Amino acid sequence: MTRTSDTAVGINDRWQKGQNEKVDAVISIHWNGGSTTANGTETYYAQTRSGDKSFAQTLQTAVVAALGTKDRGVLDDTKAAVGSLGVLRYPSGTTYPRALIEVEYITNEAALANLDYPMYEASLDFAAGVLNGLKNYFGN
Repeated sequence: MTRTSDTAVGINDRWQKGQNEKVDAVISIHWNGGSTTANGTETYYAQTRSGDKSFAQTLQTAVVAALGTKDRGVLDDTKAAVGSLGVLRYPSGTTYPRALIEVEYITNEAALANLDYPMYEASLDFAAGVLNGLKNYFGN
């Protein structure tokens, strides 16, 4: 985990922490924004790292199953509104898989209400989905 509070941590600092702690994977967690009617979970992988697509797909499947959200699919990062996503591309030369999960659209009150329970419980379900995805991907 690169941060435990709502403070910005630069990509270089995130990379260094990952190197120091010898991570097995990188998962960046976000809440999506957009129209007030958009909903669902989507997961991104770096277009330049096609091997990460299976990692992203495994996480996407597990998180959608855990939360019951609409499956918006797995996308390469060039499909993101901001273009390529640095957290997925930097640093080059590393071999651990990476994915960025957009949990749900925070701009859609109905979609958030459909999580159907307190946000704390939804967070636990999300964490269980990520854990199941990691177990499925790494085989343990």
